[in-house]
Amino acid sequence: MVRPNTVIVGGPKCGTSSLASYLGQHPHAFISNPKEPLYWATDYPNVTSKMPQPIDTLCKYEGLFAEAHHCSVRAEASAIYLSSDSAVRNLLQYAPEIKFIALVRNPVDLVYAYHQQMLFAHFEDEADFETAWGLQPTRVQGERVPVNCPSPELLHYRRIGSLGQQIERFFDAVPASQRIVFRFDQLVKEPRVVWRKLLDFLDLEDDGRIEFPVVNQAKSHRFRMISTMIMSPPALLQPLAGRLRTWSRTNDNAVLRLAKTALKRQAARHPLRPEFRQLLTEDFRKDTELLAKLLQCDLKEWTSA
Repeated sequence: MVRPNTVIVGGPKCGTSSLASYLGQHPHAFISNPKEPLYWATDYPNVTSKMPQPIDTLCKYEGLFAEAHHCSVRAEASAIYLSSDSAVRNLLQYAPEIKFIALVRNPVDLVYAYHQQMLFAHFEDEADFETAWGLQPTRVQGERVPVNCPSPELLHYRRIGSLGQQIERFFDAVPASQRIVFRFDQLVKEPRVVWRKLLDFLDLEDDGRIEFPVVNQAKSHRFRMISTMIMSPPALLQPLAGRLRTWSRTNDNAVLRLAKTALKRQAARHPLRPEFRQLLTEDFRKDTELLAKLLQCDLKEWTSA
């Protein structure tokens, strides 16, 4: 059985999709489909179980890499793993020599972008982020959780954005030789530099890549009614909608790509209200200072609103 030897663990909205896309196009690397099997995040059981075709057994998980025998790098990219208490530990028990790639971002920008992603996925029903942020204590108690959200932890924005705590746990578990961390701003400003460092870390030859398009940009549904029928259908239509989502994810042709493009649009996020941004910056300050210490870099720009 072919096993993965590399995992992009997140965080969400930090460039994981872009990096996974670039890696999947390298001639000696393989990315699973789906790229986020979520299998090892056992502290998020409802998230995996509510996938259209959940990867809920080791046999199914390893089956994702059946065609990767010719690749020296066999990877998946589950952005939830970094915030999970169990995923990295489970992966090390499964494959002690596995390599890990993590990405981090200004937590204020991260949680705002992540909120929009949750809206797009129909896991979040509060369109105003300030209101959604204020709902966290209530939702942690299991109240005011949207019916389509598989786990209230997905809407705990403060936890998702606390990258310092997550990286500290990550560093405690993973030997330095098996891990690498990139900042989102580095990936945006110097993608070629980041790419070369990643190739060196994975012992891959330089493929000469010079184009680094953004993958998984902020988006919204063009037709909310259609997206609701597909993403959160009535109980009677759920099996059919699930099969449709699975088929669309595992097939690729020009007509399907055109349909997907027609049903969504890019969505620019309005700047956060300055007072609210300052509140979030202060909320994450100690955690960001911890992250700066762990990464041995200057993140003062992230602690000034």
